[in-house]
Amino acid sequence: MKIDEEKVSKRRKREKKSGMILKIILPLILVVAMVTVAFSFFNPQKDSASSSGIVGNLVAFVTGSKNGLKNSNDSSASSININEGDIVYDQALETRFYKTISVSDGMISVGTVLREQNTKYQLIVTRFDENGNLTWKYEFGNDGDEWGYDIIEEEDGYVVLSIAASPSLNVRGRYDALVLKLTKDGKLVWYKTYGGPDWDRAYKIVKVKGGYAFVGDNYMKGGDVSENYGEHDFWIVKIDNNGNILWDKSFGGIRWDRAYSIGYIEESDTIIIVGSSNSFTDGTRYEGYVVAYSGNGELVWKTQLVNGQAVWPFDLKVDGKDIFVGGYTTERSGNGNSYVEKAFVAKLNDMGGVQYLKTFGTNVRLQSISVLNSDDEEDRLIFAGYKDVNGTKQPWYGDFVLNDRTSNPVVVERSINSEYGMLFDATLSGNAALYSGMSMKNGIYEGIVKIMPE
Repeated sequence: MKIDEEKVSKRRKREKKSGMILKIILPLILVVAMVTVAFSFFNPQKDSASSSGIVGNLVAFVTGSKNGLKNSNDSSASSININEGDIVYDQALETRFYKTISVSDGMISVGTVLREQNTKYQLIVTRFDENGNLTWKYEFGNDGDEWGYDIIEEEDGYVVLSIAASPSLNVRGRYDALVLKLTKDGKLVWYKTYGGPDWDRAYKIVKVKGGYAFVGDNYMKGGDVSENYGEHDFWIVKIDNNGNILWDKSFGGIRWDRAYSIGYIEESDTIIIVGSSNSFTDGTRYEGYVVAYSGNGELVWKTQLVNGQAVWPFDLKVDGKDIFVGGYTTERSGNGNSYVEKAFVAKLNDMGGVQYLKTFGTNVRLQSISVLNSDDEEDRLIFAGYKDVNGTKQPWYGDFVLNDRTSNPVVVERSINSEYGMLFDATLSGNAALYSGMSMKNGIYEGIVKIMPE
């Protein structure tokens, strides 16, 4: 088809960014005091506050309080005592942690590592004990770049979601989605790639009835991609427990449609995905779309999220029958034609009805949310992303509270001092809030996990 030929031609013209010219620097052990701003959920104040976090060195861990935190989203999460502090992994030129969960007597993180300048990015899974000590690590990759984005704990091991670019791993286009099954001690059981003839990616995976569902985007019909409507489309794939495809669906139009996160309502066997699209506008404005599918892959409903010039939803969490979406939006600044980036949190019911969309922060991009508590009187969430401070991205996280007595949320913003960095995920897991990301120090990208008990 002509459109496919044009898309292949455009894709081949895109060049891969050159690797960063950096040298590995021997770690210098440093512990810096962390200052946090106290915030009471029971008597919130109107003004936001900020505080600096800490960044340690080679798998460093700074201990603190041991108060418990219940996870309202995951009843199967390990109930362990995790200390407050930071885990910092700097055993490579670049490390990024995209997701961390608590497991029995510790934590496990998934991300990406670049060992040396002329090597390829590899998927990395790291297991830490409750004191922050590295107990094992597993790396996966070959002649292309591989990135690890999400992980689910099962009774017999872990399911890891990734993106792969290695032809030797049966990648058919530029990128394919990749799912791996690991044992509890980090041994590979199986892996499978999913994709078509071009650009296919996946960012989040969730356990559903009969297996798993993951979400991302595709670029061209063919192979495992049964539908494509233009450029990039939302792509949702359901697989069984052994990684075999049960069905796949695409959502989008003639332009750019990208899905970033997924949730599941077990009671109704409904899979919820979220992403951004400019296919249904004039092409210059992006809207958020929340789309629901049945467990059999039938479209149930779809909802637009509109605010300002653009809405980019990056995360979605389900709490009972409530659906929470987080991301960033661009709003007009003052009376001029310039725009400012702000974070947003939106709440929907299980039929897609939007209950609110609230913005906060300035020069920020929210990447992830987790729900601490939600009821008729109050919604309490944590968030993570990055904040632009004088032209430099800084890891940024905090608390969001909206109650029935006020129209605006109460927000506490915090940041981590860094040469450059960002947080990709905020997870309530076990008894702690775990923030995963990266931070630059002396030219080295360090993988970080910030641990915040309640």
